[in-house]
Amino acid sequence: APTELSLQIEKTEREVARQADLVLTPDWLKHKALSEYALDDLRVHAVAIEGRVATEWDCELDVGRVKQEFGFGPFDRLLTYVGPLEYAAGVDLLIEALAHVHRRAAGMRVAYVGAGSMYNPLHDWAAQAGVGHAIRLLGHVPYAPLVRLLRASEALVLPSRQRVEQDEGVVDLARRAALPVITTHSGPAWLV
Repeated sequence: APTELSLQIEKTEREVARQADLVLTPDWLKHKALSEYALDDLRVHAVAIEGRVATEWDCELDVGRVKQEFGFGPFDRLLTYVGPLEYAAGVDLLIEALAHVHRRAAGMRVAYVGAGSMYNPLHDWAAQAGVGHAIRLLGHVPYAPLVRLLRASEALVLPSRQRVEQDEGVVDLARRAALPVITTHSGPAWLV
């Protein structure tokens, strides 16, 4: 049975609903709001209430704009490497592979995220291989922009010569971005 308090709440809801220009309600309550409060159908709108706010992983994303933010063309096909720029990580192997791939797919680009001793030599090797224009060495990229970069990429590439610390975390980021992971048998193949 209704209590005195619940009747007062009902009365207040009815008054507020009648004065409001717009009433938002879950889809399943729209009909009830229309009939119980005698409201005009144009003022009552159903909204999806899923109990979850969209995150950076599933909100809308302008992929072309994200690529441009990182220095690529909006229609470039983008591969991303995330990790240390060290010999063990095979970052130079990716330059060699890009030189071969670039002959067939001229729009292919590679973003390197990370730092290390091979940062400067990578520029030289890319220029010698004829793909200097197709790579960007981005250094450290904070979490939110990294998420956007991964979501705008075709794949995550980990061309490892041996196991690299943090590979599991990077593969997990790729999973969250619904990205394929390309790696070598020396890389985190057991996670792929």
